[in-house]
Amino acid sequence: MLHLYQMYHPPPGRMLEVGAAAGLFMASAQRAGWEVHGLEPMPAAAAFARERLGLDVRTGTVEQAPFEAQSFDAVAIFETIEHVLDPVGVLTAIHRLMRPRGLLVLSTPNWEAFTRHALGRQWAVISPAEHLYYFSEATLTAMLRRAGFTWVHYHRDFAAGPKETMAAAYSHAVWGRYLDVFSS
Repeated sequence: MLHLYQMYHPPPGRMLEVGAAAGLFMASAQRAGWEVHGLEPMPAAAAFARERLGLDVRTGTVEQAPFEAQSFDAVAIFETIEHVLDPVGVLTAIHRLMRPRGLLVLSTPNWEAFTRHALGRQWAVISPAEHLYYFSEATLTAMLRRAGFTWVHYHRDFAAGPKETMAAAYSHAVWGRYLDVFSS
């Protein structure tokens, strides 16, 4: 994902990762020249990022973020928006934290993906207990615009390879358990 920042808004600058998990992307972004900060609602993951990687990852959500408005040049939210109760609220909170001409890079499974149509209910991403929403480009664009974003561009890259996204063995439906091959 760092190549997208390099193309549209290269470092230096301040970057926020929403849903930072253990901070692995943040560590890469920091090595690339970004001043990084993160938000993670799971205390154990945030603690790992702070204690093991020395990163500024705060426990909490973007709606509760302790940062001033317009304080970030870039925001990352990877494989997170489909898990939140109020995606428009999350995007609005992100927009408030971004400076003018800031860059948001967001990833989420595409409901209109070929793999979803080909696999139907066996698509590995279908996981109602953890994915509260599924988005197409049209629904995601509408949400982003409602939250205040004006320019939306899509890159259609596989987060996992086609072998993983097309293989029934990667689908939670086969075994009745959860497996999201796109989680980072």
